Amino acid sequence: MTEITLNITDGRHLEGSYFRCIIEETGLATILFDTPNEKVNKLSEKALIEFHQIVSHVSTRNEVKVLIIKSKKASNFIAGADIEEINLLSRESEATEKAAAGQAIFQSLSNLPFPTVAIIHGACVGGGLELALACDYRIASDHSKTKIGLPEVGLGVVPGFGGTQRLPRLIGLVNGLTLILTYKLVDAKKAYKLKIIDAVYAHEFFNEKADEFVAEIFEKGKSKKALKRRKLNTINKLSQSFLLRWYVFKNARKGVMAKTKGAYPAPLEAIELIKNTWSLKPEEGFAEESRVFGKLSQTAISKNLIKLYFINEDLKKEGVSTEEVEEIRKMCVLGAGVMGGGIAWLFSHKGRSVRMKDLSWDAIGMGFKSCQKIYKDFIKRRRLKKSEVNIKMNLISGTLDFTGFKEADVVVEAIVENIEIKKKVLQELEPHIGEDCIIATNTSALSVKEMSTALKNPERFIGMHFFNPVSRMPLVEVIPVEETSDEVIFSTMKFIRDIGKTPILVKDCPGFLVNRVLIPYVNEAVFLLEEGANLELVDEIMVDFGMPMGPFELADNVGLDVGYKVAKILEESYGERMVCPKFLENLHNLEGVLGKKTKKGFYSHKGKKLKLNKEVMGALKNFQNTSEITIQEITHEEIETRLIYGLIAEAIRCVEEKVVSKPEFLDMAMLMGTGFPPFKGGVLRYADSIGLKNILYKLKELKSAKGKRFDPPELLLSMVNRSETFY
Repeated sequence: MTEITLNITDGRHLEGSYFRCIIEETGLATILFDTPNEKVNKLSEKALIEFHQIVSHVSTRNEVKVLIIKSKKASNFIAGADIEEINLLSRESEATEKAAAGQAIFQSLSNLPFPTVAIIHGACVGGGLELALACDYRIASDHSKTKIGLPEVGLGVVPGFGGTQRLPRLIGLVNGLTLILTYKLVDAKKAYKLKIIDAVYAHEFFNEKADEFVAEIFEKGKSKKALKRRKLNTINKLSQSFLLRWYVFKNARKGVMAKTKGAYPAPLEAIELIKNTWSLKPEEGFAEESRVFGKLSQTAISKNLIKLYFINEDLKKEGVSTEEVEEIRKMCVLGAGVMGGGIAWLFSHKGRSVRMKDLSWDAIGMGFKSCQKIYKDFIKRRRLKKSEVNIKMNLISGTLDFTGFKEADVVVEAIVENIEIKKKVLQELEPHIGEDCIIATNTSALSVKEMSTALKNPERFIGMHFFNPVSRMPLVEVIPVEETSDEVIFSTMKFIRDIGKTPILVKDCPGFLVNRVLIPYVNEAVFLLEEGANLELVDEIMVDFGMPMGPFELADNVGLDVGYKVAKILEESYGERMVCPKFLENLHNLEGVLGKKTKKGFYSHKGKKLKLNKEVMGALKNFQNTSEITIQEITHEEIETRLIYGLIAEAIRCVEEKVVSKPEFLDMAMLMGTGFPPFKGGVLRYADSIGLKNILYKLKELKSAKGKRFDPPELLLSMVNRSETFY
């Protein structure tokens, strides 16, 4: 291991590039972590080497009675290993060695002859938590930025610095598996409940309380209270007994397979790793962990997921102002329908006061009902208490006029998808709001530019397209027009991030980005249905491909009426390339067949299990009998190819037209907006893996057979000629 020179003063003061260590005369040793020129601490190779040297030095000092490890960052403990270094690992043996080296460093911390305490304020994630787990005690502040967990499985690997060995043994097999397999981060209170940390204190008094905790250990040599509460309850003990362990692992595997269909190897490998090492000695378990980490680090899936991580980090910087932007606190929503109610719920959930306006109190009542339904689910899943929901619901109010709109920082229009009605309502709105108020439209496909013409001050106008259901979908498309001011763009981007969503700047064009790329995919599914493809088989093939649901179930969830309107807007704008299937028009004329919201769509949504809607199947049969379409048997390969290649073609065309600033951002948008399988790396990264030349050949073949729906984009032609790729 490479040596790093530390500045050592009288043996009690050590100064490095990443760490500083002070040993007081009382015997208290403090290690402070401060990664230079970074907002967060990362466990890079150099940082780990320096940490090891400091731990080794401290271990030789006889006067040390207690060691505490803290961060010098304002709101971060340790963000984890340096993911860029993981990404650069090119050989399995190299990755295995790196993991083993990290394990050895943390084991040297664990072997120290005096108590060690990790004092956690801010993110303690991945390798950061693994370092904390190697300490004897862990305490944390209750600050909102304190998040704790092992997210490595989400990057296609397993924790590699001892996490799979230490965490399940500390908090119990079931809880340990859950935290590792779901790769979700928990707050300090939840971490305390799980017994990951030994004490949680209010962040306002954290330093004082931390001193008291350490003082007790300093005086008594240990914290009896902390050690006592770590004892596993009877259920946890039984679940990891020899007789019941097999069931726990079997159940964990069943859950992973149900969620991922086996497309992601990391969670399955994590289960096998923990199962196979449960009865082994620590050093044997660590060796197996490093081996599995090394193997997974070189898979294409891990490389794809890590690439997506960096794209997401890059996306967070888009539309960020260098100057301070005022916080948006008060908002109004025009329309209390499905989307209006969902948007109002989101604002209240994030602690903002929100006022819904509609044409009748019945409509507003439906908006309140939508909010209550979402909150009820949160209570059921124990994400919120009833008292917390009551406070949040009290942030929502309703009105039939523009009372209260004058104080709004932003007004979001979420009324019917009719451009003339929208323009009329926007015109009525403008005199009733303050001059600095932002006006946003939640349209999913209509021209933002055309709507802006109804306003006297179009510089305050912007598209803010939330996806349905708002409570679950993380993406928001932000659509400025030429007149939109930079201040409004920056404020909107910051606001969307503040309420926990991911904004992406897109060009004002019919369908914007996600719907424009998605509609050809849904349209093609209906064309396949018209030609004789089995509806359930089409959905099954796309779920096997990695989509969260097939195109017909997706259409039902979005709403067949909404999907039809968007499809017609895009047909009008793009012509034959996006021609709306005739059977979709027939469905639009069936009364009450609107999808999941009316329990009738392509499927019947009346029970837990989806069943084909006989009414729709009958209408399909009649359509096929009266049309000139030749019914034929369609292979699995053709179904997948027609659906995915049409989607890829439109995605490439969006890059060509600069609808989005980077191909990488398009991939992230399609992941967040449609659920395109992350393990494939995104639409365009997947296109690269197939080979752009192969895609071009197949699109030409499909165009010859099916028409302009498969017209190859000019950009694809030029990229193939120049042997270029997107990544």
